[in-house]
Amino acid sequence: KSEQAMRAIRNATESANATDTRRSSSSPPSSFLNRIVGYFKAAFLLIAIGYLFPFSKSFSWNCYRISIASSVLSSALDVFSKHGRPQLNMEYAALLFQDQTAMVVFLGLILLFTKPYL
Repeated sequence: KSEQAMRAIRNATESANATDTRRSSSSPPSSFLNRIVGYFKAAFLLIAIGYLFPFSKSFSWNCYRISIASSVLSSALDVFSKHGRPQLNMEYAALLFQDQTAMVVFLGLILLFTKPYL
């Protein structure tokens, strides 16, 4: 009986490894997405500096909106590279609500549609 249990465990791990191999082959190209995320982070830093210097009110407001949008896009690409293509099921939603990067995306979307002042 112990040999049957060991065979069942071995078969289960082999099938899980085969599933992981198939899943990793369908994942997006991470090096390309990482390069794009790096560009968004650099743009975010430059625009955030532009927001801090008081050139004019409209310039600061536009820099604020652009910095939030670039942060949302960068985080969304990071979530896409971690979890793959968005799916409409409860498991994917549970993964997103447990991921801190997805929370940055949701918070950024909220900030994007609000005013930057009280």
